[in-house]
Amino acid sequence: VDMGGKTIRDNVLGAEILENALNYELREMNYKVQAKRAIFDALFCYGVVKVGYHTEFTYNPSKGPVEELNAEAMGTDDRADLEWNASIKRESIWAMRVDPWDFRYDPDIKMLDDRLSQCRWVAFRNIRPLEDVKADKLYKNTSKLEGTAYPDDYQTTGTGKSRMTDAMKTEPYVELWEVWDKKAKRVYVIAEGHDGFLRDDPWPFDVE
Repeated sequence: VDMGGKTIRDNVLGAEILENALNYELREMNYKVQAKRAIFDALFCYGVVKVGYHTEFTYNPSKGPVEELNAEAMGTDDRADLEWNASIKRESIWAMRVDPWDFRYDPDIKMLDDRLSQCRWVAFRNIRPLEDVKADKLYKNTSKLEGTAYPDDYQTTGTGKSRMTDAMKTEPYVELWEVWDKKAKRVYVIAEGHDGFLRDDPWPFDVE
């Protein structure tokens, strides 16, 4: 530390700037709401918060960051009309509560901890419009993909069944499972009733 204490002041200022930046990101991703919902889930079984960066679904693997920014500036962004969640922003961290019914994990583990340290794999279920899935350049093998699902808010009995059928005729949906295989270091996406992977990519992170 110098005689005037400049280094200490700089460190304190730097810490304050970092704290403000982190608080801003937490507000932007609506983290408090997502965390509260996951805690409520944990009262009955367990709570799940999925964390990611930049995008949940859509990106073009063939494009680099500069190409993506240029495409966005020219109005040809691959995310347009596909990445609909307002809490997910470009070049930002995001966190979303996952319904426990939409989460699966390695059944051989002895304990489910907060870091999923014993899991060889975990999987997340998504239901997306068939049109969006086929337009998403993140996926492959979609030419013969057909709609086999419906939004979860439709009932399956009584009058709700006819509503479901009408919805599927106008906008078919696809049930997807996103599998993170830590053992094989791969990320897979499969669709119910469809042969072949829609996604079979290397593990994208260096962390365990």
